[in-house]
Formats: sequence, structure tokens, C-alpha cells
Amino acid sequence: ANGDVLTITTDASITNAGTISYDILTYVISRDGVDVTENYNVTTFSGTLTVEKREIVIVTPNASWIYDGIYHSDTNFTVRVATNKDNGLVNGQRVELNQDKYIAEILNVGSRINEFEIKIFSGSEEVTANYNIRYLYGFIKITERPITIESHGYTRMYNGEKLTYHEYTLTSGVDGEQLL
Repeated sequence: ANGDVLTITTDASITNAGTISYDILTYVISRDGVDVTENYNVTTFSGTLTVEKREIVIVTPNASWIYDGIYHSDTNFTVRVATNKDNGLVNGQRVELNQDKYIAEILNVGSRINEFEIKIFSGSEEVTANYNIRYLYGFIKITERPITIESHGYTRMYNGEKLTYHEYTLTSGVDGEQLL
């Protein structure tokens, strides 16, 4: 009736992504502080609370190196908002490289997807499961190392023997490294 006040109690709360159902535990209908619940035929239904995952995009860069015989990887990344909704990282949360998973590396000439995974933390608590993470992977690449080899000439008078000469000069591209 007009002026009656409904007061309910429930124990429903959810912080992390997911859905829970909940019931109304108690209810009281009062008028001017007097319980008038008995004047009502009350039916209650269970409800649900849902926390949706936040959407983010992790973008890994393109990177390239000239062949040097060393494994290379690039674990830099940027975090982008996935949609126009309230997305991105929750304030105070941080993203870290997941050292427990595969990290793309490259040694020889060629290219591969710059693939790795991240984890999200709130303080010391991992909260990655509360995010829908999409990855846009760049590529890592090793290109051929340019070198110039100049063979030395040698001249002699004919003597009936085979002339062989194996001297050369490495004139560019190796920065003091020795090739076998």
C-alpha cells in the first residue's frame, strides 16, 4: 500500500567475472515503523548477479635483427582497449609477461610470429581470468648479414705446377668476427 516500506536482506555479492544466483533471505514490510508484512502475500524469486570480463587487446611489435648467431625475442607489448565499452585495465592493475609460457625466439634467417602471453595482477593476486584477452601478434625476423669477401690476386711465372692461393680480405659486414 502507499507509504509501506519494503526492506530485504540478501547475501549476494560477486567481485570476479562470473554469474551467481541469490535469494532474498528476509523481508519486512513496514508502515511508520510497524511490521505489516502479514497483510501481503509475498512471492520471491531467485536473481542473478553477473560480472562480465573486461576486454583488452595485447599488441606485440614487429622487430628485426641482422643475423649474428644469437637468439632474439622482443617481449615489449602495448595494451589497447578492445571496444568503446568500459574496458582496458582496471585502475591499479598491471600486466606482466607470463614467463611460464612459450616466448617466441628466432636465431636464423627467417621470420616467425612474435607470440607470448601475459598475466594481469591486482597487487599480488593474479586476476587474468577476469579479462577477455585478444592478441594481435607482430613478427620477429632475422635478415641475412651482408658481407663482402675480396680474394687476393697472385702472379708468378709459369713453372708447370698448379697455382693455388687462398688469401682473402673480409671488407665489410662482420665487425671483426671470424668466418670459418
